Amino acid sequence: MHNNGNLGLTYMDTQQSPFHIGIDARFPGGVLGGVEQTVKGLAHGFSCLATPGEQIHFLCHRNASDWLTPALQAPHCTPLYMPGDLPAYRKSSATRWCQWALHRIWPWIPTWGRLGRVRIASSDGTAETAGLHLLHFTHSDSFLTRLPFLYQIHDLQHRHLPAFFSKREQYVRDARYQRFCTDARQVTVMTRWGRRDLIAQYGITEAKIAVIPWAPLLPFLPPPAPGLLRELDQRWNLPERFLFYPAQTWPHKNHLALLEALAWLRDVHRLRIPLVCSGLQNRHYPVIRRRVEALGLGDLVCFTGFISDAELRGLYARADILVFPSQFEGFGMPVLEAFSAGLPVVCSTAACLPDLCGDAARLFDPDAPEAIAAALAELWNQPERRCELRERGLRRAAAFTWEQTCRHFRALYRQVLNRPLTDEDQHLLAATPLV
Repeated sequence: MHNNGNLGLTYMDTQQSPFHIGIDARFPGGVLGGVEQTVKGLAHGFSCLATPGEQIHFLCHRNASDWLTPALQAPHCTPLYMPGDLPAYRKSSATRWCQWALHRIWPWIPTWGRLGRVRIASSDGTAETAGLHLLHFTHSDSFLTRLPFLYQIHDLQHRHLPAFFSKREQYVRDARYQRFCTDARQVTVMTRWGRRDLIAQYGITEAKIAVIPWAPLLPFLPPPAPGLLRELDQRWNLPERFLFYPAQTWPHKNHLALLEALAWLRDVHRLRIPLVCSGLQNRHYPVIRRRVEALGLGDLVCFTGFISDAELRGLYARADILVFPSQFEGFGMPVLEAFSAGLPVVCSTAACLPDLCGDAARLFDPDAPEAIAAALAELWNQPERRCELRERGLRRAAAFTWEQTCRHFRALYRQVLNRPLTDEDQHLLAATPLV
């Protein structure tokens, strides 16, 4: 562990010396799903890239950094601790009840003054006094700062699926996203689809938006030991073959349509396909659980809750097929993870997912349970088709690496800070994105 402090740099130093970048990691493990995987990927990727004088600092809190520190594997990648402890992300039952009650009565509150003022946090000064030259915000919960910064937009789901958000949530998202997009030196997205959507929704100029795809994290994880696989089999009573769906239980992740598809296959075609779902069980989970019971799928469906990286790697190794029925995605990390694990994929056609998959997945309409069922039955019953998609997926995954992603971000950091660009930097910044 490295102690942080003032890096001893002045404004004049920054004009000639290499840079110090701060990457936002101010959240606990097991809460933000894909964002957590992204920051781990950046830590692993930048640990592979060493340029004299160029330092990467991950902004975090001491009480919420255990998930990140194992990924910091090089002297130039260090934690930069924020003062105080990170407040709890998980809300108390009383808080959740109050929010539920507020959402129930929301339509009856007069519109005037209902949305209120959006509070946007300001920097506490840690990043500025530490001598950082540039901040890289990895998620929407950013803060105002006088330092130049990159702002990562994961998706604009609230614009496409507004029924999943209250009016207040939509209002707050738009206010924060637009403010930080305006103030940022560059806005980054993961796909060309995301760039087109950002331009259409917020009118941001194309030149301000950089497309930098993510990559699977599984290659950085050790293969599961046989003992772990036996333990997982026993803990969750895993069947010999099963579908795998790793996703937090948000409504747009579309667990309900997937359950309908499994019930339809069982009832109409007498085809019983087991399903294992991992991921944090949030406030929507009780709705999903009730649907499992109503459809009589308790003997076919297993929800593990949040699992460790080792357990995730084990389930990828044990599963037969990854199913990804999401109704909206900014990227779709589990799809690339499955490709890299040699797991055939059955995937939704929502948003950017067809571009991400290419010809390496069997696609379906996420709003049609019978279409989901048909795709599942096809792969479940055709080993040749599974083998074909497995090979295509491995080839597809090989094009996405965290080292390459971090090289691209490094080039963007240098460009924003007006540092000299190498030939590789210029090529990366000018290249057509993979997705």
